[in-house]
Amino acid sequence: MLLKKICRLLPSVSLSLPRLRILRRSMASDSDATRFDFLVIGGGSGGLAGARRAAELGANAAVIESHKLGGTCVNVGCVPKKVMWNAAVHAEYLHDHCDYGFETTSVRFSWEALKAKRDAYIAHLNRIYRNNLDKAKVTFIQGYARFTDDAEPTVEVNGKKYTAPHILISTGGQPSVLSDEEVPGASLGINSDGFFELETLPKRSVIVGAGYIAVEMAGILCTLGSKTSLIIRQTGVLRNFDALISANCTKEIQNNGIDLWKNSQVKSVCKTEKGLEVTIVTKDPDAKNDEKISVIEEVDCLLWAIGRQPNTAGLNIGGMGVDYRMKEDTSSWTTSRTPLDLASTLWEMFAAKLCSHLWPLLQAESWHTDCLRARRIPSWTTPAFPQWCSVTRPSVRWASQRRRLSNPKERRT
Repeated sequence: MLLKKICRLLPSVSLSLPRLRILRRSMASDSDATRFDFLVIGGGSGGLAGARRAAELGANAAVIESHKLGGTCVNVGCVPKKVMWNAAVHAEYLHDHCDYGFETTSVRFSWEALKAKRDAYIAHLNRIYRNNLDKAKVTFIQGYARFTDDAEPTVEVNGKKYTAPHILISTGGQPSVLSDEEVPGASLGINSDGFFELETLPKRSVIVGAGYIAVEMAGILCTLGSKTSLIIRQTGVLRNFDALISANCTKEIQNNGIDLWKNSQVKSVCKTEKGLEVTIVTKDPDAKNDEKISVIEEVDCLLWAIGRQPNTAGLNIGGMGVDYRMKEDTSSWTTSRTPLDLASTLWEMFAAKLCSHLWPLLQAESWHTDCLRARRIPSWTTPAFPQWCSVTRPSVRWASQRRRLSNPKERRT
């Protein structure tokens, strides 16, 4: 019986795991834990790609997801944002229609109708992802995963335990938030996730942040009819981008009706009968001690877009002895207990597109020794450009990507 059990645990693909090692793991596993060959925590783009690729190669794979399948991009990121961006593009076109003989005086925009259709489209994508998992014979587990203290790498979900010799953490990122201790009343605002939950178009919006998410949200809200202010700490937006992009985008924001507050930060937020009151501190860059206090009244929507952070809360990674860093390029770590694979990027802790390449590369390695080495991953597969591609023209994006693919130095492994 023991031999049959061990044979069932062996994947059909050719792996470099010594039989003795598998035998020890099998004997040490808890009887109440469901075993897989490959376990993925996170049902986003990276996790789904990794699990499906593993299943294609014969591994018994499972995906654990606490929310909806598709991750940030599908549910509260790229996809719904592009729907809202396209709506703003149509609103921009209306300004030129009269010059071509079209009467647009009776045009009315309905945020509610747009949200309903957008949400229905996202739900359709969620169903597609689930169907793809079923077709690939990948087990889907709904709930929050937490590493346990078992001898083998094991996670617990809704009171049930699951184990695998290799566990991929692909939980992505989440919006950074400020506490009420840092900024009094900060919790009265929302983040980029909350933007997609707005039931109506805010009449008065305040966006805090200078990154591409803040710029996009401010542009969408302003174009669709919300009076919008953008609060930035320095003199320009997109400071980590190309200098020309940053300068031109800052100029266009002001030219298109967004109230840009430079060298400013939110001091406090309070709620009144007419909405939120946002107190702003503006510093004079030439006079260090010169500060001006201003108040923006009757704010319907205060949106914090101040960055993102790894979505690892509750995983108990520290208890597994895993060392991880927040601001590094793609890299991996192992522990003495399990080859726990973490692919980290600057803008999201875990790479999304890399995971589709993960399983074949892991096959080429000795599974029981080191994790996937960063130097073996071609640089052109890393998501080095998604953080700026959405705010540039498609032709510019493709030209940059094509240069990467054609440059041998960029493709060196």
